[in-house]
Order: sequence, then C-alpha cells, then structure tokens
Amino acid sequence: MRKFSKLFPYLLALLLGGVLAVAVAAGLLLYSRVAPADAAYQRACQHYPVEEVKGRLIRAWLRSAAGDDQDALGWDRLAFTLTPHFDASQHLWSGDLTVTGSASTGHYMVMLDCNRGQYEQSILEEPGR
Repeated sequence: MRKFSKLFPYLLALLLGGVLAVAVAAGLLLYSRVAPADAAYQRACQHYPVEEVKGRLIRAWLRSAAGDDQDALGWDRLAFTLTPHFDASQHLWSGDLTVTGSASTGHYMVMLDCNRGQYEQSILEEPGR
C-alpha cells in the first residue's frame, strides 16, 4: 500500500496530462475546421452569371499562382480558356482552366465551393508536358 501511495501522484499527473492533451487536440480540430459561408453568399453564389464565375475563378488562380512565383507569370502574355458549370447536388462551380503564355501554362481543375465560399484548384496537366 505504501508503494502505491508513492506512485499515486505520478499516475494522477499522467492521467490528467492525457486528458489535457485530448482536450487540446479536440479544441484544435474544432478551431481549424472551415466554417460554412453565410446563407446570403450561398444563395447568391448559385445564381452568379457565368462571366462572374469565370472572373472569380481566374482571379483566384492568379492570386494562387502569383504567390508561387510572380515574376515567372508574365502577366502581359497570359490567356485563359474556361467554361464553368454549376453542380447543384454539391453546390459548386467547376471547370477546366487552360492557361497559356507563361511558365504556368497548363490545364487546371478549378472549383468555387458555394457552401464554404472557398476556391480550390488541382493540376490536370503539368506545365511543360
């Protein structure tokens, strides 16, 4: 019994440390999740004209590409081809974006998520291939 009484404070500290670690991890997960966009944006996003969606997707791509290497873009030579379509079941605009005239020439899948108000992209074909 005497041995247990010496170990008890250490076991209690270990248990409390574990509980605290789980609480911190849960807090970080809740804090880092993406909040949905407000209801007005979600309704408006679904009814954007195609030209406005094209502009938003291209501007978002430019912000993303400029963050990587602004000098290599060659702003004056860029050309874009994009025909977005709206997927009502997932509430998002998507399309294949073709960029020509710079080091970032390539084909990208671009999406505007109306639920979260976020832009996403993925490379369909690597530049220079």
